[in-house]
Amino acid sequence: MAETQRLLVDFTEGADGVPFLIEDAAGADPLPLPEGAVRNADGTVTLTLAYPVTLTFRLPGGPEVQQKSFSELVLRRLNGLDMRRVIGARGGRSAQVALARSADLSEARIALLYAKMDASDISAANAVVASLCGFDGEEGLPASAVIGDDGSITLPLAAPVEPQGFAARHELVFRRLRGDDLIAISQAKDLLPTAMARATGLSPKEANSAFDLMDAADIMAMQRVVGFLSGSGRRIGG
Repeated sequence: MAETQRLLVDFTEGADGVPFLIEDAAGADPLPLPEGAVRNADGTVTLTLAYPVTLTFRLPGGPEVQQKSFSELVLRRLNGLDMRRVIGARGGRSAQVALARSADLSEARIALLYAKMDASDISAANAVVASLCGFDGEEGLPASAVIGDDGSITLPLAAPVEPQGFAARHELVFRRLRGDDLIAISQAKDLLPTAMARATGLSPKEANSAFDLMDAADIMAMQRVVGFLSGSGRRIGG
């Protein structure tokens, strides 16, 4: 996630070459932060751009040219709803979508910003999102996971959730997976929520409700547990 990806910018330009900005409809211990990033009291991170950017654009239906300057980005942690958008991103745009969600900016605005940002600032922004959300590429069990005598694995949640209509969850307990679980997971449209449901025994409705509220770092930890149980991530490590 922290690596710079090929950037696909989806916007059209007027006759004078000024692009129209078409907004989309949707409005554990931390890893080290890059230079220029400061962690705030509310858990967000402010990243000061080494090379500030001024965007010039025109909104649909409006002839006037507008400008918006960015000297910093305030980035927040992602949740399961954000992760659905990130996972569903196509064309190598997952890092771009993750940054848009973390900065609470539309994907259209981030597309314009990406096109103008210095590569070093893009790398720093991606590193902050990776730090906030646990996109560390590690395999094996998280250090906080506990293996039971029966082969079950208990994963404490760093950010407990309380899905509407269901009990609060401070931890997830995973059971051993079977072949039919792997088949169901591989064929699922929503792979991670389905994996969580199959591995924990939660109903699909409860698993989806909990997933949407979960902190992204907990989702990444959950994915590592499922990988361990499926045999694809058997190295134990934190």
